[in-house]
Amino acid sequence: MGRDRTQARRGQDGLAAPGSGQPAPLTDRLRSGALFAWADFEQGAPELAAIGREKIEQHGFMLLGTTRRDGTARISPVEVRIVDGQLTMSFVRSSTKVRDVRRDPRVLLHSPMVNADDPNDEFKLRGDAVEVEDPQVREAAKLWQPPPELDVFSVDIESAAFVVWSKGEMRMTRWSRDRGLH
Repeated sequence: MGRDRTQARRGQDGLAAPGSGQPAPLTDRLRSGALFAWADFEQGAPELAAIGREKIEQHGFMLLGTTRRDGTARISPVEVRIVDGQLTMSFVRSSTKVRDVRRDPRVLLHSPMVNADDPNDEFKLRGDAVEVEDPQVREAAKLWQPPPELDVFSVDIESAAFVVWSKGEMRMTRWSRDRGLH
């Protein structure tokens, strides 16, 4: 059911590649203004984006949630980097992550939590994975040296949240591209 809604929404928004059921290439989405890139997120929610950037640069990876072929969730670590105003993810070619996002591009990224201490915090981001075609962006996104064969995707950002835990209480800042900060 979720996949049908996603495909219907993409069709209405003109984001699907004609006849393929797949998202349009990043270059098409950038040109059409349909992609909500990291740079757009920074303009829409600068303080939240600054926290997200700090988490991304601190670790160099995030936990990636994708949907498996059978509809269950898959959680995997993924390299993330902000390149040219885009939040990029590098996947080893032919990995299960690549198959997951090509089948269903919806993703959730979550900052690593490396301890259970209080206070603690977490950064979360939802969106769609869109394959990057620009060779310069693809090269700049690769952190591994020497890199294996990688597929690089950008995130079309839908929403983000920053959760802070302190003295057993939770405080959350949320943003979505439709509602802004809330």
